[in-house]
Amino acid sequence: MQILAVGTLCCTIILSNMNIYNFTKICAEPIDQDQESNFTTMSSKFTRTEEAVLQGAPAVGALVSSIPYMLTFNRFSSRFVFLSAGVISIVSTALAPLAFGLGFWGFLVARIGQGISFSTVLQVIGIITAEWAALREHGLFLAFLTGCTQLSNIFTMPVAGAICSSSLGWPWVFYVHAIVCTALFALWLLIYRNSPEQHGLVTDREIERIRRGKTEKKRRESVPYARILTDLGIWTVWLSAFADLLFVQV
Repeated sequence: MQILAVGTLCCTIILSNMNIYNFTKICAEPIDQDQESNFTTMSSKFTRTEEAVLQGAPAVGALVSSIPYMLTFNRFSSRFVFLSAGVISIVSTALAPLAFGLGFWGFLVARIGQGISFSTVLQVIGIITAEWAALREHGLFLAFLTGCTQLSNIFTMPVAGAICSSSLGWPWVFYVHAIVCTALFALWLLIYRNSPEQHGLVTDREIERIRRGKTEKKRRESVPYARILTDLGIWTVWLSAFADLLFVQV
């Protein structure tokens, strides 16, 4: 359960970091002390076209980094690969207010960085489920882990609202999220291992229960891309995920 909890929370905070802009751009006008730092409302600094580009920038980052991260997950430790995504999310989020002050291009880079980190979320959901869930627990793991889309809004909406209406101003929404992300990925590094066999607190009995009914991989098999792309069930899942993320963003 510790693995499931920390995995869900890390996926949630990465998605939360990506969605901060949706809430902070409608913050009220800042107080006078913020104006000295040239912090106006986020929506007033950019044109409508630039806002649209900034809104879609994380999707571009996620798209271009999905395959590189997939190859990286296959070759290296998933524990550290996902940690690298967390670090990218932390840096992009913590520096977002500074990037905003630099103008459109600076903030665009920060937004793309948040999208790059998000490209690992769905991949790590599959990895955690495959390695740590018993066959009968796959549904439970997937339900909790994919719940990060809803949990991210449950966390970010009240936090953004409370901070934006306080004397801190909208930059602290980014700072608080970066701090929380740092704490959660520290827990990830401390708790997560690539497999139950590598975890010192998992007993032989628990390992046997997790591995029961699973086949051992004897050799790397080629991925049947043609069968995947022509499978109706796969397209149903993709379209459902597309609709879910679309309405979350709207």
